[in-house]
Amino acid sequence: MYQELKQLLENICNGYNSELNEISTSSSGSCYLTGHCLSIGLEKLGYKTKETTGVLFLKDKVDKYHIYGQDKYQRNGNLVGNYHTWCVLEFDGEEIIIDPSLGSLKSYLKSNLKVKIHDKIPNCLISNQNDTYYYRYIKDDKLIPQSKSFLNKIDPELINHLVNKIVELSQ
Repeated sequence: MYQELKQLLENICNGYNSELNEISTSSSGSCYLTGHCLSIGLEKLGYKTKETTGVLFLKDKVDKYHIYGQDKYQRNGNLVGNYHTWCVLEFDGEEIIIDPSLGSLKSYLKSNLKVKIHDKIPNCLISNQNDTYYYRYIKDDKLIPQSKSFLNKIDPELINHLVNKIVELSQ
């Protein structure tokens, strides 16, 4: 991935998270909003993106997985959520995962479940790897209705504000 694109995406993710933290008392549990807004905002900038929902595995400091996904994965670790939503950007034949919600997920797990996610997992993931030793993203379209059920409760003006913020952060 080009360094210039990665820097742009990092700036957008950091600025988006700052904006979300100013607007909301808790950005935990907002992946449905983040994945959606990033996909739309980056498309407005001319990129090809996909809002993606599925399962997320996060490894903790004692090598146990904590899973946002379906019960069928519970045998592989501790089930802590029903789904996860992120943005995938297609660039030069690669699919790049963009997930700025990891910082809030890590914070939530630490403060509410006393789980310390591994330090190798960044607060904002920008990567062309969907499966590593520390994390795993699995697309599962059957989980989209859960994500959309939360998104449909959000004021469209807030969504427009966040999308416009993403576009503004790119300049």
